[in-house]
Amino acid sequence: MPNLQIRIREREILSGRPERLAVLECAGFIDAGNYAAFEKALERIGKRQPFAVAVEMTAVEYINSTGISIVIRTHGEASRRNAHFLLVGVRRSVALSMHLLGVTRIVPFVRDLESARTLLADALGAGLTPEQVRERVAKTEEGEEEAIRIPVRSEEKERRPSEAAVLLLVPKANRFTSILRRRLARGNGNFHLVTDVDQAIARHDEIHPDLVVVDDRVDPSGEFVTKMKIDKGKSLTSIVKIYGRSRDVKRSADFRIWENDYLVDPFEMMELFHLAETELRRVPKDRRAILQQVRFQFRSQEALVERAGDLARNLIEQSGLDESAGTALFAAYKEAVDNGIRHGNKGSPDRFMDVNYVLESRKITISVEDEGKGFDYEYYLSRTHSQEAFELAKRRILQEGRRGGLGILLMRKCTDRLEYRGPGNVVVLEKSIPG
Repeated sequence: MPNLQIRIREREILSGRPERLAVLECAGFIDAGNYAAFEKALERIGKRQPFAVAVEMTAVEYINSTGISIVIRTHGEASRRNAHFLLVGVRRSVALSMHLLGVTRIVPFVRDLESARTLLADALGAGLTPEQVRERVAKTEEGEEEAIRIPVRSEEKERRPSEAAVLLLVPKANRFTSILRRRLARGNGNFHLVTDVDQAIARHDEIHPDLVVVDDRVDPSGEFVTKMKIDKGKSLTSIVKIYGRSRDVKRSADFRIWENDYLVDPFEMMELFHLAETELRRVPKDRRAILQQVRFQFRSQEALVERAGDLARNLIEQSGLDESAGTALFAAYKEAVDNGIRHGNKGSPDRFMDVNYVLESRKITISVEDEGKGFDYEYYLSRTHSQEAFELAKRRILQEGRRGGLGILLMRKCTDRLEYRGPGNVVVLEKSIPG
């Protein structure tokens, strides 16, 4: 499912003045699976009643009709309390939907946050109302294209290469596949349809596609995704999977190797188009920087933990690390998983561990995430910085009768970089590969 990342921050508008600009930074898709988070974030900002709200949409790839309705409603609520509401850095492809619905006639669009801050500073100085600000923005539209006479962000210059190939794995050709062909092939014919996994793998070796769209009915066990992702030569091909109605994808399998992204039926066709085209732009960039990426998920059950360990060991062995460095990294991985299951997931067999393995030419990065609430990792990390860290840990074990206490120190000793993220339920292990 396309994700949505949200961050809220505040900025001053004029130095020495109390009026604040609340900025909601969004990245990803505002769609059926994510609009609720978008709405809640705007509601949290609204409770603060700032002078102005700016939704920074530079990295928003898509917004559906529900998301647009949230924008309209939030603008109306802000106007009723005489607060300003602006959209910032909107991509032209995203702005088009809003323009066609008439949103651009009621909500000011500005190019970037500095432009927003300047506009609001002028509004403060001149005592302008939100409606007067909108009118001022409208007067600066001259010179824009007739289709969208608003200051929107230009699309990225690096577009999908004309030779990009798309492979579609579905039960049979139908109207849906015809629409996809017309949208994604762009008339160059570099679009291929297959109906079974073996045929898809064979065609991959022939055409080396940038994107594969997979219908879950053809690959219900994830066989195709697994074979693609564990093969270093194929793993960077983007896979978007389409699941059946109301499927709980995240928890439907005890062990799975993940595709790059997915949609659950029903979904909006434009959502699939934007997701596919985003992946087609991303893949060439990743192939310049990354050699392999495998994300896998498993329940905290002994047999599945062992299966995941075998996968991780095989990936590390093929990475280019020498035997001792590979052994050390695997030991750190095992410790991270064991800690996550024991402390984060509390040993619950129904909770999941999520692992992301990324191989670059000069390093390996493995992130291990549990479903726990995290912990005060900074305190425990600080214990490992001392030269006598092991002696101090040993003393605590002997004198206080503690069990454990060496896990973070072991991971630090076995890696070149150790980092915790979020509340502490994600640990990142990094090991350099000698040149």
